[in-house]
Amino acid sequence: MSVLAVASYSRVAAEGDNAEVVADLAEHLRLAELPGAPYLRVFPGGPVALTERTR
Repeated sequence: MSVLAVASYSRVAAEGDNAEVVADLAEHLRLAELPGAPYLRVFPGGPVALTERTR
């Protein structure tokens, strides 16, 4: 069995200092390299706007 991707829940595109996000992504890239995963999955972490439907 091979690993396709490692998921990172770093808050990409969130407000604040990017240095912390970049360092976290670099660490996840190192972790992805260990099992030979060719991809690192990231998710957006910016502010979420509430709509009338979600309130």
